Amino acid sequence: MNKKHLIMILTAFLIVPSLVPQVCAQEETSDSIFDELRILYFDTSTEITINDAKIPNYPIEPGKSIKGIEATVKFDYQPSLLGFIINTRIGKWIMFRDKNYDMSVNINLSVSEKPDWVDVDIPKQITIEDIGTNSSFEIPFKFDITVKKTAEAFLEDDIKIKAEFKPEKNWGLRESSDEDEFTIKTSYTGELQAYFNLSKNTTVINFDNGETKILPLFIINNYNTNVTVTIEPLITDSNWNINITQKSITLGPRNNTKVNVSITSKKHDNLMDSHFEYTGDIVKLTPKFTQNTSIALVNVTISDPNLDVKIDGYLVDVLIIIFAVIAIVIIVFVIITIIRKKRNR
Repeated sequence: MNKKHLIMILTAFLIVPSLVPQVCAQEETSDSIFDELRILYFDTSTEITINDAKIPNYPIEPGKSIKGIEATVKFDYQPSLLGFIINTRIGKWIMFRDKNYDMSVNINLSVSEKPDWVDVDIPKQITIEDIGTNSSFEIPFKFDITVKKTAEAFLEDDIKIKAEFKPEKNWGLRESSDEDEFTIKTSYTGELQAYFNLSKNTTVINFDNGETKILPLFIINNYNTNVTVTIEPLITDSNWNINITQKSITLGPRNNTKVNVSITSKKHDNLMDSHFEYTGDIVKLTPKFTQNTSIALVNVTISDPNLDVKIDGYLVDVLIIIFAVIAIVIIVFVIITIIRKKRNR
């Protein structure tokens, strides 16, 4: 017996159990118990590969999307000795239990693992139209990722994409699947804001001699991570004393707080020295991330014209009062002198 005859006998032995149901089947598919009776299966292989060149190697800003990430699914199956009849009605019935089947198969795509701060938009399925034309296929596809606006900074996690071939239960193809993964990171975004909570249009705050006033300083962390803020007084004029209740404070992402700034005008016993003022910056705020402290952030100085505080040390200018009194006395003296001269005539 030569090799060719041996292959033919072996092939017949393999397909006869699958052909038995056709004897009693109707024109279309069989509903008999033989539909699920198989000794012949075809192995499959499903592989997914994500194009690393399209994966961002930099932190992604919250709210931003990366579109069109490229990936490829490779699907293989082994028709073995039945390759020469795979596209015939018999071959279709052996493989799919449907001699009129169009030979199409679907590969399911899914996100098997991802952090909750990212969304992945991926096709649910890709279709191979006719596996009878070949035994190996490569199908490209694209997907998008979006980092949610609420994501914090300096996060890092993996995203896994799964490709799975899951045949119908009466098919003669074995299931197969594969996963590929990549890593994404988030960047920081936002800024620090601060302002004195003063009455509308307040640009001047008046102090009595030696008076203390409390200015509420509101600090808002608009960064998407924890920030430690150092508060530094900027008034160096000896006529003023400034005291801050908390010189360092840590704020969570998108949180705010209030710090009281106490300002006292110097008390002068000599009223001639009790009129002074200060116009300029009051405090400076220096933010630092509690994580990645080496990143230089923008300092905040309370120097906006609408918030500049002009502080008068003493409300009444004593010199002006004295000169005014002297002027009035002189005027009264002149008037009295004129009246007396007129009476003496």
